[in-house]
Amino acid sequence: MKNVKFRVIAADIAKTPIECPPGQIIPTARRAFYSSFLTASPRMMEPIYYTEIQCTTKECIEAVFAVLAKRRGSVQNDVPKVGTPHYIIKALIPCIEALGFETDLRVHTVGQAFCLSTFDHWQTLPGDPLDKRIVLRPL
Repeated sequence: MKNVKFRVIAADIAKTPIECPPGQIIPTARRAFYSSFLTASPRMMEPIYYTEIQCTTKECIEAVFAVLAKRRGSVQNDVPKVGTPHYIIKALIPCIEALGFETDLRVHTVGQAFCLSTFDHWQTLPGDPLDKRIVLRPL
């Protein structure tokens, strides 16, 4: 959970500790927080990597774009490096799709491209995670 704050407005608790042990308060509070969280329409978020890909020839760019498209990546910038035959492609890719991305990139470009990835931001996934009509496929 991220950016979640619970504000307890009122609570009727017994005055003596014998009548109200912590073993009764904590589970009750947990259920109240859980139900309030579910009624607030929660959303799933996924981490996004910023990746900078360097490739040596212009023919590699098409292969890099194909690999990014297959892995839900989006190209932000595509510029040649001044004074060299290299091209620099700046893209955003979900972290779950980045597993094995560099190997896939090198296979498709015959070793002429390599990447450097860093965490960039969190992105909210579309849809309701509690919708029972949606059928999820295993990864």
